[in-house]
Amino acid sequence: MHLSYVTTDGHALIDRRLYAGEDWAGDDERREVTGVLDETVFATS
Repeated sequence: MHLSYVTTDGHALIDRRLYAGEDWAGDDERREVTGVLDETVFATS
């Protein structure tokens, strides 16, 4: 996900964050292949 500031003159990236759904975040093999750290956990807020 990302947050951008947009006007008619252009745009700028403000922030970004990895979003992984609960099923994806719980798949150890997929996390290992993509390099997502074990400390990264699914959270609803």
